[in-house]
Amino acid sequence: MSYAVEGVAAGLPVATPDGWRLAGTLRQGDPVVTLGGTAPLRGVFRATLGAGMARALWPLVVPQGALGNPVALLLPVDQRLAVGADGGMMLLPARALRHWRGIAAVPPAGQVVVVLRFDAPQVVVAAGMLFACAGDDARRTGGILAPGLPEAREIVARRIAFDAGRALGQAARAKRR
Repeated sequence: MSYAVEGVAAGLPVATPDGWRLAGTLRQGDPVVTLGGTAPLRGVFRATLGAGMARALWPLVVPQGALGNPVALLLPVDQRLAVGADGGMMLLPARALRHWRGIAAVPPAGQVVVVLRFDAPQVVVAAGMLFACAGDDARRTGGILAPGLPEAREIVARRIAFDAGRALGQAARAKRR
């Protein structure tokens, strides 16, 4: 079994100049919509997530709507995904999102993940979200801030606190009514 830590689920729709295509149907040379326009794929690799993966590498499920995503997402632990922050966006690794808005690790069960490679790091549009396809250059993704794991965890911890404070405020207002 493979131990993919980056990639998108094979069934996730990816934007191409000709419309949406499932990630699992993409091939080398296919053009894909990126934040910079379009870019041809230089490589497409597949991995099947299965038994034997260390728990720290288990993929995460982002429930539908948790981050504005129109569908539930399966993410390898180091896949970077754009998350709104302070009026902009940052590319955070999935493992930093664990425990926020119902995002949780799930046991690998034969899920197929597709790793998209380009000549240079790219941010692709898939299922209405933005995903980094950067390989070893995850910190150099189109000028979008891509903090390291400790910083990403701090950012998410602050977002969790913000969400909790907002929920407490709403509960207090509802109680006064």
